[in-house]
Amino acid sequence: MFSQMLATIKNTELLKQLLTILSILTLLSACSQKRTFNLSNDIEKDLKSLLSEGTMRFEIMDKVRQSPRQIELTQKFQEAIRENYDWFLEYSSNIEPGKPMPYHKNLGLTENEYSELQDLMNDIELVSSGILQYNVSYSDNRIELTPKDTTRAKTVSINLSENIVEFDNQRLSFKDTVRITDPQNGFKSEWFGYQWIYENPEDMEMSSLKNIQNLEVQQYKFTVGFLKQTGKAYVQIKGREMANGFKTVDYAFPLVEK
Repeated sequence: MFSQMLATIKNTELLKQLLTILSILTLLSACSQKRTFNLSNDIEKDLKSLLSEGTMRFEIMDKVRQSPRQIELTQKFQEAIRENYDWFLEYSSNIEPGKPMPYHKNLGLTENEYSELQDLMNDIELVSSGILQYNVSYSDNRIELTPKDTTRAKTVSINLSENIVEFDNQRLSFKDTVRITDPQNGFKSEWFGYQWIYENPEDMEMSSLKNIQNLEVQQYKFTVGFLKQTGKAYVQIKGREMANGFKTVDYAFPLVEK
């Protein structure tokens, strides 16, 4: 009797070990199957590789994970910009694109605090606030993205023959390819893709922001990309309008394939 119980226990332990090994092998298999992708400069081909026909589910990556210290420093920084708004526009307009903003006491922080905030911003992380589901369909040189919940998200039409994107009654022209080679961003990944933009006025100068009470601006962006670290498609749908200095349209859906 005792020997039978011992054999049962041994068999149970062996089964547990086998299940553990199978779980590890399954995980390793899933990791090894991570999708790879490179831009071919054939926009239709690349879009159809990233946006698979049928149902696609996306994480809405519009929340930022911040430490209490980062919140504290960011609030001090933002308050200083509000108090020195005209100076800030002039100061930031002289910075070379892609270069960090040099320290200045008008930024509301000590030099050590400003350095600390920059380090914290380099370690920023985006987190999901929910799920959006889209139906992707191909027809007549078009790719249509139709959300399941049309009250919450935007329907997008990509016209492949004219290379334009349409949503929210706007027509966006092709801007350029996008290549982010520094993984120090909210996605913790290098990523690359294509972008379409509608802006009115075009190429707005920093000086026009000084008289914010009379500011009239429209900006719509659509981006499709690929996150190298996770092998997931990335889509951003963004709209912003201001009239007489007040926001009349303001939304952004940074979406990562689930």
